[in-house]
Amino acid sequence: MKKARDVFLLLILSLLLFAPRAFSLDFSEHENSVLQEIFRVRLEARRFASNPEALEFIKKSRARILSDSAATKISGEAKITFENFFAWEEFHFSWEENPDDAAAWDSIGNQYKDNLSWQSSHPDDARNIWYSLSLFDLANSCMPKLKFSDVLKIGMEEKRFYDSRIEADSENCVVYFNAALWYSFAPAIGGGSDSKAEKYFAEAVKKAKNDYEKFFANLYFSQFEFDRGETALFEELFSAAEKILPQSGFLDFVRALNKSGFSYLEYTKNREKVEKALRRK
Repeated sequence: MKKARDVFLLLILSLLLFAPRAFSLDFSEHENSVLQEIFRVRLEARRFASNPEALEFIKKSRARILSDSAATKISGEAKITFENFFAWEEFHFSWEENPDDAAAWDSIGNQYKDNLSWQSSHPDDARNIWYSLSLFDLANSCMPKLKFSDVLKIGMEEKRFYDSRIEADSENCVVYFNAALWYSFAPAIGGGSDSKAEKYFAEAVKKAKNDYEKFFANLYFSQFEFDRGETALFEELFSAAEKILPQSGFLDFVRALNKSGFSYLEYTKNREKVEKALRRK
């Protein structure tokens, strides 16, 4: 029970302990164009055959997109939002290569602290929704370093955030995508629900507006259906992701996991167990 609880908590953490009660207007037209470029980079990074190659691509893209001159054209909130997305990507590929990479843990931990400092110096309750969503990504990776009591409290606040956005008929695909993951990972006793997860995954696919959103919405929905044994739907969704990114080292890895009987969701939440099982096969 403790191990299952810990897995759940490690997957649901977000930083809603510091979340706003209201949301500002959208980013400027220029800031939105930068955001879309970041999404394109995050998608393209999944083409590479190795994690070090993808990591190098992310770092070079970060230096180009968030150069000193480029930073003068965006707001402070947009800048830290974009830094959050890049910090998570760098941590992701470092973790995939080596889950015990101390430098990667230090780096994402420092980015987390930067957000606390930024919020302390900007007490206004209004926040852009992309800032909060970028912070969810970031905090989800920092959670092993936080206190258990904070993890539990913040996880419930994250749920309330998604529920409130969905009740307000949000058109943001990532809201539904993240909510689906929350409900799929959480145990029933903690509020989890496969039926809600499936509903929100399906809604995320419908609301996806660009290749980045379509790719991840279809891919993760496919892994959810894989775990449920829905083979036909799994293949349909996985194929939709492959059409968006036909040459993808990431998809090759996920497909190999699936052929061995594991979903990428299972790998993410219990990597050591899956890798041990694969070594025995």
